[in-house]
Amino acid sequence: MTDDVNDRVARLRDAFFRAHHDRLTLAGYLGSTTDLLRGGPLYRQSLLDDGHEWLREYLPLMQSGGAATAALVDKLETFHDTFSAPDAYAAAKEALDLLSGQRLAGVTPKLLRRIADVAMRCMYYSWLLGHRRAGWHVARMAFELAMDSTSEVAQVEFLGTAVAAGMARGTFNREKAHADGIAQAARLGSLARDFLTAKASPTSEQKGRISEAVGTALRDLMDNPPGHVQSDIYQVEDFEPEVEEQPRPGLVVVGDLSHLPQRKAEGPYAEFLPLSNVRLAARPMPDLPGTAASLRAAFPWMEGVVDRVLETQVGKAFPALPPLMLVGPPGCGKNELARAVGAALGMAVTEYPCGGTSDATFGSTSRQWHSGRACVPLQAIRRAMAPNPLLVLDELEKAGTSRRNGALIDVLLGMLEPGSRKAYFDAFIEAPVDLSGVSFVATCNRIDALKGPLLDRFLVLEVPAPRAQDREVIAQGILARMREESGIDPRFLPDLDHVELDALRVWKGGSIRPLRRAVERLVALRNSPGLAH
Repeated sequence: MTDDVNDRVARLRDAFFRAHHDRLTLAGYLGSTTDLLRGGPLYRQSLLDDGHEWLREYLPLMQSGGAATAALVDKLETFHDTFSAPDAYAAAKEALDLLSGQRLAGVTPKLLRRIADVAMRCMYYSWLLGHRRAGWHVARMAFELAMDSTSEVAQVEFLGTAVAAGMARGTFNREKAHADGIAQAARLGSLARDFLTAKASPTSEQKGRISEAVGTALRDLMDNPPGHVQSDIYQVEDFEPEVEEQPRPGLVVVGDLSHLPQRKAEGPYAEFLPLSNVRLAARPMPDLPGTAASLRAAFPWMEGVVDRVLETQVGKAFPALPPLMLVGPPGCGKNELARAVGAALGMAVTEYPCGGTSDATFGSTSRQWHSGRACVPLQAIRRAMAPNPLLVLDELEKAGTSRRNGALIDVLLGMLEPGSRKAYFDAFIEAPVDLSGVSFVATCNRIDALKGPLLDRFLVLEVPAPRAQDREVIAQGILARMREESGIDPRFLPDLDHVELDALRVWKGGSIRPLRRAVERLVALRNSPGLAH
């Protein structure tokens, strides 16, 4: 490439960034998706900060779409938690599927534009995080933007991203890749101009020069019909066309609902139509050794229980626990472990307090009653739009035993039986539903009040009480949950220091609840030392 071309590219970049670059970077400005596709700076010069700041703005916007965008919201939340290339790609593909499908009836044009932006932004993040197939999508999007732009500066910058995305594979230097892409775009432009000149006056000399300098890709370029040019631009040496991904594992939970009345805007038909004959995808099984290590670190007094729980997941396509019963003294962390296992395996968690329950509504209520509703597991599936939620049955031994209005225990007998849960009849929608992907984890302080048939359906695991040597891990975990629940930045609620941890030495093990109250007291004292007196 000549010095003149180098100077031209430099001038074009300067024309745009001279007025904007310092303001964007120093002020922490979150650039638009088209800014990024033009090579603009990331928020705070950090890909992670840019992604989290953008998600903080866009997640509420997507949640406003209700059921139509529920699956997209779930994938965006997963991407926020993992910030990985596969999850960014999954969110982008979900947005593209939404735009090309029939699920957006009644959605406003403004929300449609935002969903399109989600597709572009998440695909761009996926490419920067190293996803191989995302580069092809980014190249195509950037090329189309370059062709639609009326600004010469924007055309060059979009084309730079297009060529960089078409060439780059895996982890790379973003700024260098964009600069190399612009340089390559300039070279291709020069070759294409020579080719057009030669095509207009096809002398033998020009044909020979074209054959040597341009090659097969640019010769084919001129023979393509309109709209297919971009696919040839990216025929570089290591380009691989997109390979269709294998479908994620999942289940069809709800079948045909045509037997239900369809006249009402509310009711079982309207409520569960989004699930009817739809295969709900589940998140694939995570790395089990890594999951086990993180759970053991968080619950060191329950290492044996953690290992036994995760043993049940070996060889499965997606997470689905057998019925588990965690039995241990009050305050030993049974519910915390159940929630942590669900989160680590990517399952949506629903806690159901069993204490004092004296009816059978857990198993659904007929729509003939004004208070009719689906069974609790099906409601959890609908909220998660996934076939494998986790239900935590808290204090199951305290459930009522009267059968006057039905009993929770009797309902569970049918739901936990492998043969019947595959086609559990829900009285609200008057049809069988597949609950085989639902995980049930019961917590109990004692099991002597439970009947044999119910216990036979659970894998019963004894949970020991935490020990004094687990104090620091538990205390720091309590503080981390306080930060998560309140949304406070870790910089404003840092971990407990050695002085604060020394103050907790009075806790010698047993129930975690007194330790939690002590940690809350220490946090309060940080801002109001006078409370110590």
